[in-house]
Amino acid sequence: MPDEKLPLRSLQTTALITALLFIICYAYNLHRLAYGIIIGTSLGMFSLGTLYYVVPKLFMPGKAVPKFFLGLVTALKLPIFIAVIYYATTKQAQIFIHPFGIFVGVGMVPFILTLKVLGWQLTHNPNETPGR
Repeated sequence: MPDEKLPLRSLQTTALITALLFIICYAYNLHRLAYGIIIGTSLGMFSLGTLYYVVPKLFMPGKAVPKFFLGLVTALKLPIFIAVIYYATTKQAQIFIHPFGIFVGVGMVPFILTLKVLGWQLTHNPNETPGR
């Protein structure tokens, strides 16, 4: 599926669906779950967003700096994930944040991405190239 805008479109769709899910959870007085979904989705979107930015820079011809940059970004992402997940699962944070909401939120980005790919494959001829 040669679509360069797929990650960006997936981020936009995920943001819209998460906002809708947040409003629904909040309306049904599931505040903890709503906050957990927002935090988890933010982590997932941060992960995909950094890859969307870093990977094209990695494959620029003739530059050795992007390879170091990719390793640096990857190394700096891990402590952020650890800190957020650790804090969100402590006793103090569980008063405000539901851990299952974080699980749902983190899984939202790959779920939306998979649905977009499956939808494209179901609606297009496998021998057809985009733009024709």
